[in-house]
Amino acid sequence: METIKNLLMGFSVLLTPENMLYSFGGVLIGQIVGILPGLGSVIAIAVLLPFTYSLDPIPALVAFCGIYYGSQFGGAISSILINAPGTESAVMTTVDGYPMAKKGQAGRALGTAAISSFTGGMAGSILVVLLAGPLVQMIISFAAPEYLALMIFAMACITGMAEKSSQAKSIVAICTGLALGTIGLDVSFGAPRMTFGSLALYEGISFIILAIGVFAMAEVMRNVSNAKHNGLQRIHAMEVVGRVGISLKDWKLIIPTHIRCTLVGFFIGVLPGVGAATATPLCYSLEKKIIGEDNAEWGKGEIRGVAAPESANNSCAMGALMPLLTLGVPGSSSAAIMLTAFMILGIQPGPLLFQNHPDILWALLASFFIGNVMLLVINLPLVRYCVKLVQVPTELLFMSVWILAIVGSYAVGLRVFDVGMICILSVLGVVYGICKIPLAPMLVAILLGDMIEYYLAATIVLCRRSFVNFMSRPIVLLFLVLAVLVIVLPMLRDRFKKNKVQSAVDIIDAPE
Repeated sequence: METIKNLLMGFSVLLTPENMLYSFGGVLIGQIVGILPGLGSVIAIAVLLPFTYSLDPIPALVAFCGIYYGSQFGGAISSILINAPGTESAVMTTVDGYPMAKKGQAGRALGTAAISSFTGGMAGSILVVLLAGPLVQMIISFAAPEYLALMIFAMACITGMAEKSSQAKSIVAICTGLALGTIGLDVSFGAPRMTFGSLALYEGISFIILAIGVFAMAEVMRNVSNAKHNGLQRIHAMEVVGRVGISLKDWKLIIPTHIRCTLVGFFIGVLPGVGAATATPLCYSLEKKIIGEDNAEWGKGEIRGVAAPESANNSCAMGALMPLLTLGVPGSSSAAIMLTAFMILGIQPGPLLFQNHPDILWALLASFFIGNVMLLVINLPLVRYCVKLVQVPTELLFMSVWILAIVGSYAVGLRVFDVGMICILSVLGVVYGICKIPLAPMLVAILLGDMIEYYLAATIVLCRRSFVNFMSRPIVLLFLVLAVLVIVLPMLRDRFKKNKVQSAVDIIDAPE
């Protein structure tokens, strides 16, 4: 009952013309960057963050959240109509969405994606509202050792949940992030570290500058390089014939898929650093196994193949915001940038957010529901016009991003030094992109690095330099065991599959 009362209070705070305007602007921008291949919520939030310094916390935060989950809606449109995912989480939507469009069922596919996204987003929002309070009550008693173990678990999730081929690369990204996070003054003694005699580095590298450099500027450089070698390519979308929507029969068919994938996607999103790139293929594979892999429609236009990833990625986006709000730990790269936005606005996410800023917190939670309704209203009647955005000239699009990145980086500290820094970091982003090293773990590691250092120092004092005292705390032990499991279990799974395949080969090759 108290949760409903707080949520109604949040709606009363949110429902002002200014807040609603920023919420609508956020979801609209998110929709646009989701449609445009090569952009995404990370780039949009990173570039726009410096321009929100003068705003009040509520309009700024609801706009950023709108960009975040709005991009999840938009990514499906380009996946279905041009076979080019606008976001990483929309990759699985192309598998069945584009074949449906080629069959003349583009309206049906887009309707399925919009309704599935809405269902996943609303269900994820409800789960955040219901579970955030109990989770905060559990962690409100955490001390430094528990927080340190939680940070170790978050790092393990980032590494252990990666595919086997990228586990080592995730470790490289994490180490890079921790190294970049040490630049500046030591948090315990105030001694300069890795500043190379530059006074400009005494405050460290601003997270905004880092995000703009390794994401926005690096993406511009990659696309300029591709255009130079391959020429500028114009994109032609499939035509949307008929109405955008689904029938009652389709509704009945995809409801079980919505329920399963929404729950799985949400709880994957709660795990720090995992994200929709893991949730969508997992839910797609789950549906294939439950429904039957022998279904001839899989990969050729199965409607549940569109509903599964779309409901999963939107509930996952909601789930990724829960550790940010309740623990102060970002669940994705977009959430990591939003954590910076909270701090710039003078708000520390975590358990105390519920006590110190309940109006901001519950207005933000209320905006999840309003934003998802806005996105559904935008998508169903206007989706056939939204896709024309992909025909914007590439050179104009990325030149605009480049200009905003330069202006935004200068606005952070009014220093030319920051502009030069984003150029250096963009080279790092391009090199890591070529080497297939993920950037999201690096961003999360930079943010968690300061926390790990602080809680480590406090833990050493609290546990009196005794490892036994540290391990004797039940919650600490639980987090450390979970950290080991998320690293070891994927390795054992891969080993088991390899042995199983080898056994099958040996049986085939065995003489009769």
